[in-house]
Amino acid sequence: MRFLLVDDHPIVRAGLRRLMQGLGEIEVVEADCGRDAFQLFLTERPDVVLIDVNMPGMGGFQLLRRLLAEDGHAKVLMFSMHAEQLYAAQALAEGALGYVSKTASPEEILEAIRGVAEGTGYVERRLAQEMALRRLPSARSEDGLPALKGRELEWLRLVGEGRALTDMAAAMGVSYKTAANSLSLLKAKLRVSSTAELVRIALRYESS
Repeated sequence: MRFLLVDDHPIVRAGLRRLMQGLGEIEVVEADCGRDAFQLFLTERPDVVLIDVNMPGMGGFQLLRRLLAEDGHAKVLMFSMHAEQLYAAQALAEGALGYVSKTASPEEILEAIRGVAEGTGYVERRLAQEMALRRLPSARSEDGLPALKGRELEWLRLVGEGRALTDMAAAMGVSYKTAANSLSLLKAKLRVSSTAELVRIALRYESS
């Protein structure tokens, strides 16, 4: 079985490669950015792709969408430093077969890889439980949008102003990567997949 491992940190790739030796006879190809990963996907046609959510340039979710546009049957496991159900929910909504955080145990990460390789899918147990228990509707504003507060509203305001991500990061006093994370969470909360949709929602908030 051939795996494509996509992460911008060499130490993470090395750790995952060692961990995956427990899967038996496998071949692992690696990429440190979304652009190179997409080209490897086209040439190597891996059986399973592991993608870090947060990468500079082409982010993990953008890469996921490109892979699925190329091959709707691609088996993708998203992983991230964030053990948050919003990320897991977005990963599944975007078409990934699984989601696991880098803080999960080695045994569970292997279980997630096996689940995705077998096509059954896998979500980190704690996150899956939280998602299953999340039955009550969240508070919503009068126009039907999820209620936002604090920094969420600030992020949405900056998006509505048409700011570039680097400008938003500077305005909020955070790194580019943190800014990208924050927008991904905001998209997940508002259940949208594009910045254009965020802009439309921002305009609705401004006019309300």
